[in-house]
Amino acid sequence: MISIERIKFKYNKGREGLREVKDLLDSVHTKTMSHDAMSCHGPSDASEMTLYEKVLQMHIVTLTELTGRYRVTKYTSHVEASLRRFPVGGVLLYDRSLKTAPQVLALTTGMQRFYREHTGIPLFVCVDEEGGVATRVGRHGFPEAPHPPGMGELAARPDAESQIRYYGDIIGNYLHKYGFNVDFAPVADVVTNGNNTFLKKRAFGTDPNQVKKLVYLFSQQLLAHGVLPCYKHFPGIGGTNDNSHFSYATVNRTLEQFEAAEFIPFKDASDKGIPFIMCGHVLVPAISGRERPASLSKIMLTSILRNHIGFQGIIICDALVMDAIRNDFSSCRASVEAIKAGCDMVMKPGNFRGSVNAVIEAVENGEISESRINESVNRILKTKLQI
Repeated sequence: MISIERIKFKYNKGREGLREVKDLLDSVHTKTMSHDAMSCHGPSDASEMTLYEKVLQMHIVTLTELTGRYRVTKYTSHVEASLRRFPVGGVLLYDRSLKTAPQVLALTTGMQRFYREHTGIPLFVCVDEEGGVATRVGRHGFPEAPHPPGMGELAARPDAESQIRYYGDIIGNYLHKYGFNVDFAPVADVVTNGNNTFLKKRAFGTDPNQVKKLVYLFSQQLLAHGVLPCYKHFPGIGGTNDNSHFSYATVNRTLEQFEAAEFIPFKDASDKGIPFIMCGHVLVPAISGRERPASLSKIMLTSILRNHIGFQGIIICDALVMDAIRNDFSSCRASVEAIKAGCDMVMKPGNFRGSVNAVIEAVENGEISESRINESVNRILKTKLQI
């Protein structure tokens, strides 16, 4: 028998699909602002790039958003023309672009080869590959890519550390083999709410120091294969029972409580030079109020994550098309607010072309300083030049 929660999930996923089609139509009908041609091949600093190029580097988009076509599985002249026109910072691949092992490899290597030739720097080729329910590549039965168990299950085993190393190595190996260089994993959330069913199978547990240890072990295996890990979802969504795909998640905990639990893995990520931290669409009333989620909060991202915790890597927001954001902000406005809050990269804005235009307009009208854009782009370039 199908549970009520499963019915709700299927309903909301169907609605999400319809909204994606609407976003696609909105985006392809949005005129792109006039811009300069590529100003520099292989830039090492933001000062060598045009504003248009810099803003594109701050976007990670799906192939649907990039190309204006819903299902993209092959590296074609249209994909190449889209990358030439919109040299974004990264591309995120979903299931509908993953069909066979040779097909995936041809798609990722084609994009990467052209992008490097065209820009002189690497493209972030990204995927959500946590293991368990959040597995994209491993669920297809490709050679050397088994479907890994969920990290919650592995973390509960007596030999958790060896299990995490083993499966982290497997995931890192097959992602590298199939052309990916960024994995939006591990889930670094500490489960502080026992009723949190959304994260139960995905998170590494309830003990912050154990979570810190295990997520770093997983990350080391990815890095050993040249795949960049991304800790998520700052400031921590383990204290909620909500799912931000459909509404704001709220964590009613104080700064002191976060310091004692949720922040511990993220502080370790900062200390150990993890390249990415993803912020979640979570409301933390006791710290940053009820007006906006952490992903759009300057208090959470700049004051706490950047200045207090000291993270110097790339801050990226979770997908801006989630209902938690869309209920209150347009695609374009959400991107501007995320960057003002401290995000270096915005992910899956929906109306991609409108998002790029909105950020450029915000710089030109003084709402965002170009020096603020340069800070983010320099972090992105520094990370890319290490790949």
